[in-house]
Order: sequence, then structure tokens, then C-alpha cells
Amino acid sequence: MIENRLREDRALHGLMKGSLFALERMLQAYATRFPCFTDHSLLHSMNVRRYCNEILGVDGVNDMNAGECYVLVMSCYLHDIGMAIGDRDYAALVDDVVPRDWWDAHPDAGEPEAIRAFHHEFSGRLIRKYAALFEIPDAYVFPMVQVSRGHRKTDLTDSAEYPALILVPRLGAMGVWLSLPIGLIITLGVSVVHAVIRNGHWPRSLEEWLMLPADFGTSERLVLTLRSMEDVTRTSTRVQAFCSDHGIDRKTGFHAGLCLEEIAGNIVRHGFSADKRRHEIEVRVVLKKADVMLRIKDDCIAFNPREWVEMAAGSDPLANVGIRLVYRLAEDVSYQNLLGLNVLTINMNEAPVASEG
Repeated sequence: MIENRLREDRALHGLMKGSLFALERMLQAYATRFPCFTDHSLLHSMNVRRYCNEILGVDGVNDMNAGECYVLVMSCYLHDIGMAIGDRDYAALVDDVVPRDWWDAHPDAGEPEAIRAFHHEFSGRLIRKYAALFEIPDAYVFPMVQVSRGHRKTDLTDSAEYPALILVPRLGAMGVWLSLPIGLIITLGVSVVHAVIRNGHWPRSLEEWLMLPADFGTSERLVLTLRSMEDVTRTSTRVQAFCSDHGIDRKTGFHAGLCLEEIAGNIVRHGFSADKRRHEIEVRVVLKKADVMLRIKDDCIAFNPREWVEMAAGSDPLANVGIRLVYRLAEDVSYQNLLGLNVLTINMNEAPVASEG
């Protein structure tokens, strides 16, 4: 029911569906790392979503708008990502998340026990850090963080979110209570002023109040999953047709399909065979006016194609020719390895840059 309500907003529903590839692989990681802990996989998240439907009922869901449904559905999937935290993120966040007195009270505890006890707080911080990976609009990040933090006993009005440094020294516990409504009033006032300044007039719609970009939700998207070289070949043709159907010139559409085929084919040939695990590639094609963005995600071994381009520079002109061609055709190519996923973003326009990146 909740997802059906969310479908009324194509943009938000598309963002939610596009996040599932990354979320599924992240949540799978906990089982390998903590095999003795209770289920925190994607199946658990889907069960939580089912419970939400049962608790809210038809009338409750109908009272929610698409934005509220987006926050709730995404929180069902994101609330436990702290259980899948990687070593680097854990090292960076543990001192901030786990209080010293907890370690003192649990002298035999190690990393697994700390993550289990405070995974809700780790989840909140990971949502903030990786909101861009899940393409979460800024207006929805804070409520998702609070829902994820609040699924276990925690103080959602603590100083990390609602500072009370001025009132507490003077009023003690009463200052903590007063800081919440005062802080909300101040935030509301600042938000109103900011919205008026940003829009140049009193906001006339929800979009203007949320200060969403003017083109938010206006782009056309194609989301695909690849599991074999045959999928890669077929998808290249499909991307070209998708671009053509939406007014992108033939040359740019051909280049987009070619870049996808080169990168995805390389992943299948070398990434899929690097271990005995089952792998998939998620491809998202986003069209905005005359621009084409390809975002390619995979869960294979870390691989930065730019490093291979630089290694081949000045050597055999045929070495890594496919990857070098991608950098030659694209306006911009950026790589990130986030939460164990390779994320390659390729931007193209109707006048591709001819120089090699």
C-alpha cells in the first residue's frame, strides 16, 4: 500500500527503486561479518515495510503524501545499514557514536558488540554521509536519519541534533525541555526567511517551500540490471533507443550506448570472474534536456578505470583502448568506491569533449 501511494510521484518512486541495488548488497554484508546476529538483511527490511502497512492500514496510508511515503519506505531499508558498516567508516565514527562509559561497562566487548548495540546511530551517520549515493534529496535526509536512529531507544532531541548549550547551564533539565520547542521555532523562522529569499517571493507551493531544484523530477530515467555479456549487448542497443525516443541526437545516443558497452563489458569479463560470488551491474540512464548521464554500479572488486587509463598513457596504443575511448567521448567521468560498490558516473552532452581524460 505504501509503495502504491509512493508511485503517485514518479520522481520519488524512481529514486527509491534505484536505491535497492546498493542497499541489497550493503545489507548482505552483515551476514558475512556477523553470522550469529539476528537478521538485518533486505528480507528483514521488507518485513518491516509489511508491518508498517499492517499498522497504518488503508486509511493511514491514504492520509500520507508521497514525500512521507518516500521517507517511510526508505527508512525501512536504511534503518539497519549500520550493521553493514565497513572498517574505514567504523574507525572514523566509533569514537563519536559509542560513549566511553559503554566501553567501561562492557570491558569484554569488541567491534561486533559495539556495532550491534549502536547500529541505529551508525545508520544515521551513514545515511548523512552517503545520501548522494542513494540520490536522497536534501529535504528528506534529516527525517530518514531520525527515523533510523529512533528505531532503537535513543534520545532524538540530544545535543547532536538540537543543541541546548545556552539554556542547560542556566536552567538545568528545564533547559533541555525548553530547547526543543525554541529550537523548532527558530528553525521554522529561519526556514521561512530562507524560502522567501531563495524564491524572491512568498512560497506558493510545496516545492517552493522545500526549495527543490527547478528540474527536480523532470528528468527521464531508465534503470537496468545486467547479469551477462548478452545483457550488455542488448542494453547498449536499448540505451540508444531510449535516447532517440526522448529527443537526444543520434550521435550522442550512440556514444552513450558505446560507453556503456565498453564499461559494462569490462566489468563482466574481469570483475565477474575475479571470485566465485554472483554479481550484477545496475545501470541508470538519466536524461536532462540534451545531457545524458550514465551511472554504473557493481559489487565486484574495486576498480578505478582512470588509473588504468593513466597506466596505459604513452605505452601500447591498443592497451585498454575501450576504457580510453570512454574518456575520449565523455564530457566527464568520475569514479567512487562507496560501501563496497564501484560507482562510475559518465556525463555526456551533444558536443562531447574530444580530448582524453
